Amino acid sequence: VRTTHATKDAAAAWLRDQDVATATGSLADRARSRATVRELGKVWLASRVHVSPRTRTDDEWIWERHIEPVWGDHAVGAIRRENVQSWVGDLAGRFAARTVDTIVRRLQTFLTWCVEHQYLTVSPAVNLALPRGNKREHYYLSVGEFRALQAALPVWARDPVLFAATTGVRPGELWELRAGDVDLGRRRVRVSRAVSHQGAGVRVGPPKNGKSRDVPVAPGVAEMLRPRVKG
Repeated sequence: VRTTHATKDAAAAWLRDQDVATATGSLADRARSRATVRELGKVWLASRVHVSPRTRTDDEWIWERHIEPVWGDHAVGAIRRENVQSWVGDLAGRFAARTVDTIVRRLQTFLTWCVEHQYLTVSPAVNLALPRGNKREHYYLSVGEFRALQAALPVWARDPVLFAATTGVRPGELWELRAGDVDLGRRRVRVSRAVSHQGAGVRVGPPKNGKSRDVPVAPGVAEMLRPRVKG
């Protein structure tokens, strides 16, 4: 970049500012900012190795259906906040607030990645006005209502539902429990794996937050597990 300055001191000050900008990552390379969203999206998606398979599948689905068709041909450096806000308004006219939030968060995550890798100086997707959804009131079953629900279930489903309701384990964690995970003496169950959907198949991996944990079980639930563990 060629610049002219009135004095030697002004030129020196400009050079210092450029050095600071480069050191702090606030100076994005102009050539890099001309890369398209489609080009960088492939790199970003490939970099998402730290998220769960389910999240990666969701990333790809949202990208292919909602982000790339709109933004794919745009240079990342040409995207402006008003463009993104207008897109949010279009989404709000077609989808529920929660869906809009999910889609927009993916674009925000991608653009933050662009900043971190110096394709952008700042993200054009910050401080957006997102639609507000009506939060549904949670309804919790009484013991009597739960018993009635359990009785209405097929016989094979009653015990798994009882276990899930009294321990709070996630469905994917429930399906991956094995006899060796159960300690009847301590009435504890070790949750260290979960099954998740990956494309048309399934994958066994760590729990959603990546951490194993011990879950206490009620005496009645422990007795329900006993024949399964012994068998």
